[in-house]
Amino acid sequence: MPSSVSAVDEVLQFRCPSCMKLYQTAFSSIREENPKFDCKQCSTRFFLDYSHFIPGLELLGRLESEAQRTLKEEVTPAEPVAEEVVPREPCPKCETPILTSEEECPACGLMVEKYKKMLSDPTSYIKGSRQLEDLRMAVLAHYQDEDLHEELIRQAQQEDNLEFAAKFYGRLVRLHPNDDIAPKYVQRIAGLSMIKTDMAATEKRVDSKPKRRRVRIVPMILCIGCALVGIGLGVPQMKNLVGIGAAMSFLALAFHFSFSPKK
Repeated sequence: MPSSVSAVDEVLQFRCPSCMKLYQTAFSSIREENPKFDCKQCSTRFFLDYSHFIPGLELLGRLESEAQRTLKEEVTPAEPVAEEVVPREPCPKCETPILTSEEECPACGLMVEKYKKMLSDPTSYIKGSRQLEDLRMAVLAHYQDEDLHEELIRQAQQEDNLEFAAKFYGRLVRLHPNDDIAPKYVQRIAGLSMIKTDMAATEKRVDSKPKRRRVRIVPMILCIGCALVGIGLGVPQMKNLVGIGAAMSFLALAFHFSFSPKK
């Protein structure tokens, strides 16, 4: 190994990593990317690594095992981390993939577990005809199809069983607070029930004696509830009124159907 070089040639100074003996050599004499040297004083074999070299400063050699380990770490690709498979299922309403452990759909707000329970629990709704039952299941399976909703309301009205539709949509409002569809049909059922009540009251008063006019609480609550639903649907900033109005309408309808005389 040369110990002295011409002044016109650029000189590299380096030390043995074991005994710190100083060496120097001309850059022009180096032909390898990581040149190897044997220390004359301690016989240690070492490498030179230029990745941390600063011109004008001494370079400290690196032991062979250390250099090889560093090079291996640089070229060995990282092993891919196996991604944990999280069980998911589509939301029954909007079909967004959600975790099976989630109680509420983050996309549409449906209370998933309660919704499933309603489907499997026959006591969670008023029993109706076969046509009404089929329409109820069709609405749940194709919730965005408003023609099915209209057909369900029409069939319930024809069978004089609006109570079936009222309880069905009332439960949907409680299970799905952010829904815009169910409150609209609660409002629709409330309007139909008010018309039916007014017609029955008119027929009853035909041959009866005049009585002092009384304030009817149920229709008033229905009117207020429908108004709140309408405001909530029409004004995005007041959307929370939809749920409040739908709840009021549903409670009024439940009271109405509970105390109406059965045929």
